[in-house]
Amino acid sequence: RTPYLEDHRVEGAVVVPAAAHLELVLAAAQAAAGAGVGEDGETGLAAARLGEVRFLRPLVLPEGGSRRLQVWLEGGGLEGDREEDAFHFRILSCPVTTGAAAGVWTLHATGTVGKGADESRSLDLADLRGRCREQVPPLAHYDRLARQGLRYGPRFRGVDRLWRGAGEALGRVVAPPDMAAELE
Repeated sequence: RTPYLEDHRVEGAVVVPAAAHLELVLAAAQAAAGAGVGEDGETGLAAARLGEVRFLRPLVLPEGGSRRLQVWLEGGGLEGDREEDAFHFRILSCPVTTGAAAGVWTLHATGTVGKGADESRSLDLADLRGRCREQVPPLAHYDRLARQGLRYGPRFRGVDRLWRGAGEALGRVVAPPDMAAELE
């Protein structure tokens, strides 16, 4: 198990973050489309479009155990910009065991991944900042999450500044000091 995941807990259990699911999907789509990393270090998939993403069940990592993970792709690929050109994905896992639970797969997430970014949405950050006037201290934010059963250790405490308004929020996220060295 990757040590940093110990800092991402829900009701005491280690849960794989949603962002990790999406990174797995993007890597699988790149590999399936032959869009690997080139000599210049750039990936062949300049921009990806995720759609209809649904997280159905948390991917809980058992204490002292492991799970087999599978990213399953079907359909089009990354050739065109139309929705029907996209891959449909599923993320599944099963226990790594020989007992009755062996081979029982759990579906965690579904969606599509295709070529190109969704350019139909733009956001004026200055306008959003004007609507989100109430500043929330990051520590208060994490305390509130902890009361709801979401416990983020140092490696998952990247919210540096946070403002909220009516039904919306704006935050600044930076790499936490514990992760910054690992990212370099």
